[in-house]
Order: sequence, then structure tokens, then C-alpha cells
Amino acid sequence: MNAIKKGPRIGQGKPAEVFAWGDSQVLKLYREGWPRAKVEQEARLIQVAHNTGLPVYNVMDVVEVEGRPGIIMERVRGTSMQKIIEASPMKFVTLAPLLGELHAQVHVISVSGLPSQRQRMERQIRAAQVLSEDVKQKALHALARLPEGDILCHGDFHPDNIMMTAKGPIIIDWCMASQGNPLADVADAKVLIQYGVPEGKPLNRFMQWGRRWFQRFYVRRYLQLTARSASRQKLAAWELPALAAKIGDCVPQEQALMLARIEQLLSHSVEPEFFAASGNVRRRNEGSHASSKTVPS
Repeated sequence: MNAIKKGPRIGQGKPAEVFAWGDSQVLKLYREGWPRAKVEQEARLIQVAHNTGLPVYNVMDVVEVEGRPGIIMERVRGTSMQKIIEASPMKFVTLAPLLGELHAQVHVISVSGLPSQRQRMERQIRAAQVLSEDVKQKALHALARLPEGDILCHGDFHPDNIMMTAKGPIIIDWCMASQGNPLADVADAKVLIQYGVPEGKPLNRFMQWGRRWFQRFYVRRYLQLTARSASRQKLAAWELPALAAKIGDCVPQEQALMLARIEQLLSHSVEPEFFAASGNVRRRNEGSHASSKTVPS
């Protein structure tokens, strides 16, 4: 491994840059000051997802390069679903249902020892500066009434985290993975699809229309595959907590739209009545989830 040198940069994000590492691997190198413990946790989360048999790249090692922590992983050659849609918008008709199918595959897996989805959502809601304390408390109250779970949840599931390759779609970026309720993960994805515009990109009516229809096709396909354990009514109960948890990650234009939707939900006194007697969601053993797997940490 030491004989291999860092190649050209092939991608970057807020926490890290991605460099070529030989012919078949990449180095995800985190920014200076990024805690090594977080890098090791992400590597573990990726390995857990990969070991389930899901379409996920493999992790080779956690290293330190130029004084910065990094992960050496399998190189995925392809184009993100998001970029394909941007180039050919009408492809959403087939790609949105595919996203729903992939997400349903993830939610077959039961896990233990992963970060808590509920605790993460609580932290995100409390940290959302754009929300008033009253709205935060109402969102936290709604969250508290919803069931926890032990299902593998991606936490950042959207078209830009699906790589379309010659071998099929690959799910990337597992740093937000947790164990929790699958419908919370779907509600989170729905928010990201509808409101998650990268900073600097123009917001127009066509984009809003396209995102709205994409998430509808995605949700419809997901619910078709999980019909015995999920429904629109169940999913709707998670909308307020999901919006409140994700609003801090969105650009101001989208925050304004999200705040308007939150106000609309609160004004209609949306209550998660469905869950009143349902108890906690544990392993999903109905319908298409009858073959749920359990993956230890």
C-alpha cells in the first residue's frame, strides 16, 4: 500500500477530497482537523453495508496521508443518477422508481450497534438555527411519539448518492448511516429530493416541478414494494420531524419553502395518530421484507 502514491483529485465535498489510488481504488482524504474517530466510524458503516450484500463499494483500509485521515476504498466508475437526470430530465420516469427499489433493498436489513437515527434527528432539530424554539419543541414532540427501529438506514439517500455503473447502481456515501425506522429514512430522502438544491444552482419552476414529480414516483414505487408494512399515512407522520431535522443543511431559498411547509403542517395539527398503538418497529417480516437479514455490528 505504501508504494502507491496519491493520484489526481477526482471529486470533493465539504468534509473530504477523493483522489485516485492506483487503478482500482480511491482515497477519500478528509480535510485537515477532521477527527480520525469519525473517519474510522464511516469506514465501519460502509463495511457493515457492504457485508449485507447490498450494492455498495468495499473498504480496504483507514490511513493517514499528508497528516490527514483517509479511507482507501474500491473505485466506482460511473455517473451519478443526479447528473444523468440533469442531462436528460425525462429519465426521472425510470430512475425515480429505481431509487425506490434500491431504498427498499436497504430496509430489508436489521442491524445492531450503529448510531441511533432518533438521537441524530434530535440533535439536528435542536441545532437548526432557522427554527423557533416553539417549532423545535413541536417537532421534537412529534418525533418522540413515533416508533424507533433496528433497520439499516442510509441517512442521506438521494440521486447524487447513487452511481450508475456498467455493473448496475451502487449506493455511496454511508457516513450518515444509522439504525432506526425505515419510514424516517424515506421521509428524510423525500425532503432531500424536494428541497436539497446544491448551493449556487439556480432555483426555477421547472426544477421545482421536476423534483416534486421525482419524489412522487420514488415514494410510489417504495410503497408498492413495502405495502404490508408501510403506507402514505405512516410516511406522512414523519414529515414534520424530517423537515425540522434537515432544514439546517439546506440553502436559504429552500429553507423558506421548508418553513412554509412546516407552518402548514402545524396549522393543520398533523398528528401521528397511526402510531398510537403500533409500538416500536423491530424487524420487518411482512410482505417483501419477509426475508429480513440481521447484521451485527
